[in-house]
Amino acid sequence: MSLKWYSDPKPEQFKNPAAAFRLNALDDLLTSPDQPSADEIWWLAALEFGTNKDGSPRSLEEFMDWIPSQFIDQLFVPPEYYYPDSLLETETNSVTVVAQRALLNLINQVDSDAPVSMLDLGGVASPDMLRYFRDGPELNLRHIHEQLPEGAAVIAVIDSGIAVGHNLFRKRGSGTALDKTRVAFLWNMDGATTPSSPPQHWFRSGIDTLLALNMHEDHLDEATFYAQIGLIDWPRHGLNPVAHRISHGTHVMGLAAGLEPKDADLLDKRPIIAVQLPTNLVRDVSGANMSPAIKQALQFIRRAAKRFTIGLTSNRPPVVVNFSFGDFSGPHDGTGKMAEVLGKGFKSSSTNIRAVVLPSGNGNLSRCHAQVDLTARYPRADLNWRVQPEDLTVSSVEIWLPKSAAVPPVGSISLSVDHPAIAHSVTVECVPGAKAHLTAKDGTKIGHVSFTGPLHPTLRSRFTISIRPTAAADRIVALAPAGVWRLTLELGQSADDLRLEAWIARDETLPGFPDFGRQSYFDNSDYVRFYRPGVAVSPFDLPALIGKPLSYDPADPGLVRRAGTISGFACASAPAVLAGIVQPDRTIAAYSSGGPTDNPDRMGPDASATTDDSPVLAGVLSAGSNSGSLVAMRGTSVAAPQAVRWIAAELRPSKHDGRTLIRDMATSHPKLPEVRAGKGHMNVDPPFGSQRRPRPEA
Repeated sequence: MSLKWYSDPKPEQFKNPAAAFRLNALDDLLTSPDQPSADEIWWLAALEFGTNKDGSPRSLEEFMDWIPSQFIDQLFVPPEYYYPDSLLETETNSVTVVAQRALLNLINQVDSDAPVSMLDLGGVASPDMLRYFRDGPELNLRHIHEQLPEGAAVIAVIDSGIAVGHNLFRKRGSGTALDKTRVAFLWNMDGATTPSSPPQHWFRSGIDTLLALNMHEDHLDEATFYAQIGLIDWPRHGLNPVAHRISHGTHVMGLAAGLEPKDADLLDKRPIIAVQLPTNLVRDVSGANMSPAIKQALQFIRRAAKRFTIGLTSNRPPVVVNFSFGDFSGPHDGTGKMAEVLGKGFKSSSTNIRAVVLPSGNGNLSRCHAQVDLTARYPRADLNWRVQPEDLTVSSVEIWLPKSAAVPPVGSISLSVDHPAIAHSVTVECVPGAKAHLTAKDGTKIGHVSFTGPLHPTLRSRFTISIRPTAAADRIVALAPAGVWRLTLELGQSADDLRLEAWIARDETLPGFPDFGRQSYFDNSDYVRFYRPGVAVSPFDLPALIGKPLSYDPADPGLVRRAGTISGFACASAPAVLAGIVQPDRTIAAYSSGGPTDNPDRMGPDASATTDDSPVLAGVLSAGSNSGSLVAMRGTSVAAPQAVRWIAAELRPSKHDGRTLIRDMATSHPKLPEVRAGKGHMNVDPPFGSQRRPRPEA
């Protein structure tokens, strides 16, 4: 008898396994009568080019030369990379593109010779977005030159639902009406791109013209104004945040830059750059789709910021950027894609961006983080991942190994995934590229599990579990079962002890948005949600009342942790990160996330600001969508813009960056542990509604 030896093919390893799953495993959810082929779908993507072997940076030009001829029609690069302003240093070591999946799959393979070190997948490109990338006109800012007075600072806001016509963002012209805007530049990324549509880019002169056209008896016809500027467009969008009573971006920008006529000395010193994100992008709260658009937004802010000078000098005013978004997933060490994008937001020699300010996140009680220590004595651990019914989105978990450039030895760690409603459990070993499909009992593929080795810049291996939605509103498709998925981590017999960190991707429906995601969470029985007699609570949770929700891990916390739930966006070293506190006794808000992180330069947030006026008066007041209105909103999203407002006033006389400034001015307090509140409370009040909140003596 003769024997034949066959070598197993090398497993296909993707730089971004979650992107590979979304590109290739959801065809029935992505196709429709209007879009019959998933191969023809256009995706928004961010590409990082990395470096050559000699250390020199790779570039967009190298990438364009590399693209195989059969794929050249499957990619478009936006116009800003081809029509830079004369002073613009275009960042060509990374780029945002729209592309089709055949090319993206090729780029995403670890063994590909593409000059791309990392791919981050955004959402499906809308027809308007595709037209902008394919046919967008040159954005020419060279004719604009804004002279600002001494002491000025530019405030930039990236958000959704920004009512730029609110009276807090206007000033008086020659008469009594507030008919002049303080918004010097606006990019409505959600705008249409047809020839008959309002433009996406607006400058001060164009906004002033619209204000004048819609001003009647010193009052602005806001409905018509927003329709003409493209921020309300009912034929195109079923959801227009600016049309709601409260809109996230308006509230945030009000706290960061809103001024009343009585603030006359500041009206010309705080010009605004606003970037309105696409609504469909914001709807997906996982953050997985975000980085391509944020790279574009920061590029626009850098370009616009160069059009300002102090008087007739060549000196540029400082720029402070607010981005009040967060997520749960990522490595939490500063090397995640969004953390890197935001951390590099002000690395430019010719702009004066001095701070990017972020919230710490609202996931402290979300049960989306687990810490697993595997030892020779306890070599196995089970995580119960509860996926909710009626979830219209993909759910996913990442389990990160410790930092190491080396792949763990084969057999040192494995992950098994099981659920009563699937055909069989699957086990994936720590072999780069190893993966297994999760299948229903009828054989339908409903998810996958994969292992990825260490890749630059995050030199950490990870397991990724992704499953399909548990519901579909408008079609019959394969669905994943809801309920508890058992994730079993097991150490090999001769393996060294390991500490693993697991994070569930954020997945919920935002207030005011149509039903979308429902947040999954870890549901281990040893997680103590509420105080009961006998639980050794943290001293920061005292006094402990029976039934009180605990906002700190008890002395024996189990696998699922509150610690380490800080937003994955907020883990880089450079940005300033704000937590939230409740007045009047200055306790940390129960939802406010904290560290530690795996970045040695960041324990947690840098400082904290007021996010609730009292335990019964939730939130703080700021601009509603309509002029003259103030509404309350809570969350660490409202802490960040208060810091932006303060930093803008302090940067000019200081040579420090914004993060250093707020850490230096924060006031420590016995109820504010540094891992949750940073250096302490910023002793500044929200700018509006002071009658709502009596304050203790400082």
